[in-house]
Order: sequence, then structure tokens, then C-alpha cells
Amino acid sequence: MTTTLKGSFGYFFKYTKDVDSLKCQIYDKLKHTKLFLNEIGDYEKLSKKFDYVVVANGNLSFAEELGIWQGWIRIYVRGAVILGDFDPNRLIMCINKEYFKNGYAYLCPFDRHRAILAAVVSDVKEKEIDRYWAFYIRRKNQEYDNRGIHHDAQ
Repeated sequence: MTTTLKGSFGYFFKYTKDVDSLKCQIYDKLKHTKLFLNEIGDYEKLSKKFDYVVVANGNLSFAEELGIWQGWIRIYVRGAVILGDFDPNRLIMCINKEYFKNGYAYLCPFDRHRAILAAVVSDVKEKEIDRYWAFYIRRKNQEYDNRGIHHDAQ
């Protein structure tokens, strides 16, 4: 079954080293900004010297320490880059409680030959995500032939 929706539904961001990725687009806008990458600094000391300090270490420890973290929902993500024949202008989403409880999955092409297949699952324990991912992959393999070419399920 295929459903087409039109309208403004939010955003998916490309996190790669490609020129059109979110990271590269933001970096291109920074004309006179000092960036220190892959360095550990004392954010308290830096905040006295600079207007803004961005801490992007991939975990919530600093946000918790500063008292600005609010945990509303725990979400786990599993994904893979897959090869095949894709329409780069088409994002495919799957909402199925059997696969993802209150989550979803999507297939988002980077280009004609590479796409990300990802599952986003909420309301599960961390150890359960691997079971949901494996179940989804087994089902998705029925829609792909052994070369990884995508076929829409009808």
C-alpha cells in the first residue's frame, strides 16, 4: 500500500561530509568565527571570554551539569547505509506498531545509489532496540533482492 502526503512535515538532515549536508551548509555561513574542533576545553572559562560556547560532545553530561536537560522520552535509533537504485527525491516512511511500537522507519536516499535505512523506536528498553531492528530487517529483506535493489511493496 502506498500513501502520498503533501505539505510541510518537518525536516530530515543529511549528516555527512557532502557539500549539501547540514554541517557543511552551516560551516559555510561562518565567515569570521574561530572554531576549535576535537578539543576539550573548560566551558566555564570559555564562556567568560566568548559570547557563545557550543558543547557538542554527543552526550547529555554537560546539559545535566548545567541543569538545562529535560528528559521527556527515550528514543533509540538503528540504521544502515544501503546500496541500490533509489529516487533521491523520494523519502519512504514506515509506521507500524508491530515493528516500532510508537516509532517509525525511513529510507532516505543520499543519491541514486546510496540510502540510509533507519528505525526510530520509542517506549522500549535499550536492549530491545536490536530485536526490533532485526525483525524489521528480516521483513525488509523480503522487499530487496540479493543485489540490494529496492522494490516497492504493493
